[in-house]
Amino acid sequence: MSDRARRDRPLGLAQARVAHAGQANQASRAPDYDDVYCSCDDGLGESRHVFIDGNDLIARFTALAPHSVFVIGETGFGAGRNMLLAWQLFDRYAPATARLRLLSIEAHPLALVDLAEMTARWPDLADRAGRLCALWPAPVVGLHRLWLGARVALDLYFGDVEAGLADVDGQVDAWFLDGFSPAKNPAMWSASVIQAIAAHSRPGASLATYSAAGGVRRNLAAAGFTWRRREGHGAKKHCLSASFTAALPAAHERELPWYSRLPAARPGARVAVVGAGIAGTTVVDALARRGFSVDVYDGQGVASGASGNRDAVLNPRLAAEASPRTRFDLAALDYASRWLGDALGKASAWRPCGVLQLARSPTEYRRQQRLLARLDLPAEVLEGCGPERAEALAGQPLASDVQGALFFARAGVVDPGALCRALLARHGIAPIAETITALSRACDASAGGWQLTGQSGHTYAADHVVLACAGAAGALCADIAPQQAVAGQASVFSLGKPSASPACVVCDTGYITPARDGCISVGATYDPRATQAVVRDQDHAANRARLTAALPRIDPHLAAVPVCGRTRFRSVSHDRLPMVGGVADVARWRADYADLARDARQHIACAGALWPDLSVHLAHGSNGLLRAPLAAEILASQLADEPLPVATDLAAALHPGRWWIRQIIKGALA
Repeated sequence: MSDRARRDRPLGLAQARVAHAGQANQASRAPDYDDVYCSCDDGLGESRHVFIDGNDLIARFTALAPHSVFVIGETGFGAGRNMLLAWQLFDRYAPATARLRLLSIEAHPLALVDLAEMTARWPDLADRAGRLCALWPAPVVGLHRLWLGARVALDLYFGDVEAGLADVDGQVDAWFLDGFSPAKNPAMWSASVIQAIAAHSRPGASLATYSAAGGVRRNLAAAGFTWRRREGHGAKKHCLSASFTAALPAAHERELPWYSRLPAARPGARVAVVGAGIAGTTVVDALARRGFSVDVYDGQGVASGASGNRDAVLNPRLAAEASPRTRFDLAALDYASRWLGDALGKASAWRPCGVLQLARSPTEYRRQQRLLARLDLPAEVLEGCGPERAEALAGQPLASDVQGALFFARAGVVDPGALCRALLARHGIAPIAETITALSRACDASAGGWQLTGQSGHTYAADHVVLACAGAAGALCADIAPQQAVAGQASVFSLGKPSASPACVVCDTGYITPARDGCISVGATYDPRATQAVVRDQDHAANRARLTAALPRIDPHLAAVPVCGRTRFRSVSHDRLPMVGGVADVARWRADYADLARDARQHIACAGALWPDLSVHLAHGSNGLLRAPLAAEILASQLADEPLPVATDLAAALHPGRWWIRQIIKGALA
């Protein structure tokens, strides 16, 4: 799909129409396809026979090596019967340190009420079905990563099967082909779909499907699968199993050939994370839950930078088109709102109160209206509000010039320092109080890895290094693209009347949080010219003016002097997107892509060379709380050789090498 087509498509999806059974022995049907979701006679038995036994999963789970990962792909998620059963059997038979990744594509996601009704028919899977329902995402096009258990994650792609297979970045060990009947939904079983499945299959990958139709068999054979017909289940005479026996398929030609994933690290490798703010601790969490041995270094202590502010807000800033930044921020909000609930539970550090973005000018109001019309998102993700509805959500009178607002119901506010400490405590990791001043490759070149030198002169060893230390990263590696340091001051005001607090986060030119412990946080100023992190009275005044302009009746209830203020630098990239992934070997890129300076449209089929065993998680700017959790998943998934939780083009949009390509095209890297 072209970039223009991606930007122009709406992101909201219509949910499936379901006709539920009137009697216990009848199946739920999809009227649009005149087909059933699963057999009404022993649906779990059918799933086990066709998909579990057809892929020999129990034996393969039992034989998994410690710390290994097994990936199951599926076309047609439905109510999740196959995936829930695979999860149950993985927990029962796989080694305790093995991990399961489930990847499923669904063009017509169920409404939560339909999902709950259908999964209630499988009492043996009740606990797992309940977890799935609790995490069920809104019907938005794209990938949604759900952590079902400590070592089991489900990536749900909502959208067309061909687009989903094109967007997925990952290789699969076993496939479930479980769409509606080929006669009633031929697009799900087309030759191009089967070819795309082959392109995402590891050597020897297995495949199982209930359909034994001739067209399915021919398409499998043409794509390099050796199939065999098996006895069917119930009234079904035959089903199929297959094995991918062809040579590795040719990789899809990438629109951006310089984009490359990080090579996988060995299981259990020692990873050094430099930086213990939101960027660093989210990476620590993502790596540790995959069995890596993680050390974290920060001479200033945990959450010493902007991550130490009293409050941080999930505040997506969307464009009026499905741009990479818009799609990433929506995916990040989708992931973070679930992940924070798991990371902090019911602790007061996470308050999912919603975020209200005001439109106080005709220009901003028109922009919001275009955004709502073009993205067409479900109201549970983004609601367009008139002034009266906005005031009802805020629970307070708003400025008289408010013309409308956007409301993100699943957003909220977090104590970021508490989050950083909780993530480290979750894995029993104590940060090393050392400022890293230099990196060098380990003396034994054949062994690989890095030596880190601290300010104390002490040296440390690591197999892989992740730089999550904002602007300080450039001093450790010259091939990291430059970042701009922007100072921001947040102010905390005491509120004398609790009922004067807004009920949700209110955003205008900055953010205003609901009161916590009798205080409201307001911020933040934006000063790209500042050279020192100094708290200034004029910035307190600017924040107070921001607060009283949006909530005009709050001023009499505010203390005359702020309780406290904090100024810290935030690092941003040239395009305001994070930098996540491997570090470009700029000398090689300069040589490999030099011809782009003459013709930026030409395709240079050369994979981007990366520094070995080095990656970055940087430039989250003022959106670290929103973006860092999903970005950490992207990084950790690459190191663990797992499918990515975002589409390939989004991973490329975050790649740290993109700035260097821009410089080469401009002729600035001669």
